[in-house]
Formats: sequence, structure tokens, C-alpha cells
Amino acid sequence: MQSRICLTTDTWTSVQRINYMYLTAHFIDRDWVFHKRILNFCPITSHQGNHLVECISNCFLDWNVDNVFSVTVDNASSNNITVSALSKKLDMWGTNIMDGKHLYVRCIAHILNLIMQDGLNEIGPSIKQVRQMVKYVRSSPAITKNFKKYCEMQKIKYSKMLSVDVPTRWNSTYLMLEVAEKFEKAFERFDLYEDSFNSYLFTNIGEDGTVAGSIQSDDWVNIRNVIKFLQRFYELTLKVLSSWYVTYNVHFEDICERDAYLKVTMTKDDLELCKKAMGMKEKFKTY
Repeated sequence: MQSRICLTTDTWTSVQRINYMYLTAHFIDRDWVFHKRILNFCPITSHQGNHLVECISNCFLDWNVDNVFSVTVDNASSNNITVSALSKKLDMWGTNIMDGKHLYVRCIAHILNLIMQDGLNEIGPSIKQVRQMVKYVRSSPAITKNFKKYCEMQKIKYSKMLSVDVPTRWNSTYLMLEVAEKFEKAFERFDLYEDSFNSYLFTNIGEDGTVAGSIQSDDWVNIRNVIKFLQRFYELTLKVLSSWYVTYNVHFEDICERDAYLKVTMTKDDLELCKKAMGMKEKFKTY
């Protein structure tokens, strides 16, 4: 094949504590048709850079691959070793473009996750309250069924039910808030008539060692502001996650627009959002 190949690779650990790695090739053929092929999906003994290099190099030999243009990985420190070693191999084969200066590409989706996670590290009380309320409603089928009765009384139509977020996935926090906000009236009635719910909010200790307490109307205003703020970055994440078209040039303007949006948010009166935007802007500058 005459065209250059762009590679993506990632590793993770399964629930059985087995480490895995995949390697995918992306390329354009002579007819300018974009292709994606999984070259390898295999268990690995370690996430360390030296071991990953060995696995990827063996895959290169199996597929007779030496015309690599770029390698896209996340920001794990082990990947510095991996890409550096791969660059040396390509040098040996005489196929490394510009001495590997542009070989290492950092995954924008992973960078966005780091930026957003940094911004949400200082979780405001409003978000904590919603999280605790959702946890209670989803704690048992009986409680969920009871909550749905209050939704019917308030004539709330919904296509998605409440779901608890995953702390390491900021987009799950956004989705949790987006759905929960639609149940505001049901939560108000639930808090008013269900003593066990009210007791839970004032006695159950969250991850940060504090209790949530009852949510107020001002808290819902804050939640809506946070949803509006996070929505822009959620939409960008969906765009850059596409693997069937080139994302480099298409979304550069989107990334710049988000950077400008952070600058504007830092000047607003909402102190909670300002604090989030400042933390995210610092991380944005790093990349």
C-alpha cells in the first residue's frame, strides 16, 4: 500500500483484571476512500511502555507495516516511552517522516476529559445534592417505582430515567444533570412527602465527607447554568470521537471556540462557573 497509515492504540484492564491492548490502522486508499482496520486486539502483561513497544512492533512485523504517519494515544506517561521507541524503529527502517517530529499525536477526546475533570474537581454543592438525590431514587426498584408516581402526579413526560454518574467520566455527570433537571417538580414533591428521602439527604455522608441537604430553587438555577456550560464541551466530545472521518482540521475551529468560551465564562458573575472555567483554562493552556 502506497499511502501512509495513522495508528491509534489504547489499553485497559477488564473486570477480570486482565490487561488488553488494541491497535487500529486508519488510511486513505487510491480512490480517496477512508478505511479503518483493527490490526491487533490482545492481552498484555503490563501497561509499561517497553512492553507496549514490543507488542506493537510484533504487530508491525506480522502485517509488514513500516509506513506509519502518526500514532494517536492518550496522555499516559508510559506512552512517551512507547512512541519514542517506535520512532527509533521507524528511523532504523528509514521510513520515519521528519525524524518523528509529528509522530506522537495526543488524543483530543482524552485531553478534553482531563480538562473537564479538572474543572469538575471542585464540585459545587448543587451538583452534590443532585447526585445524592439520584442515588436515593435509584437505590432500589421499589423507591424508583414510588418516585415515578410523583412524576405522574406532576405530569412529567420523560424518555430517560435518572442515572448516577461515574466520577471519572465527566460526561456522565453532564448527562445525570441534564436528565435530573427535568424532574425538578417531582423531586420537590418527593422531598415534601417522603420522610425517608429527606432523612437520607440530611444524614447520608457523600464522597467528600459532607451531607447534601435539601435542594432549593437557587440550586436548580445553578444546575441549569452548569448544564448550559457543560453542553458545549459535551457536543465537542461527540464530534471528536468520530472514527470515520478526519478530525484534525474539521474541529480545530471548535476547539478554539471552546477556549474563547472559557475566557468569557471567567469574567461572569457566577463564582462557581468562574472557578470551574479558571481550572479548565489552565489545563487548556498545557495542550
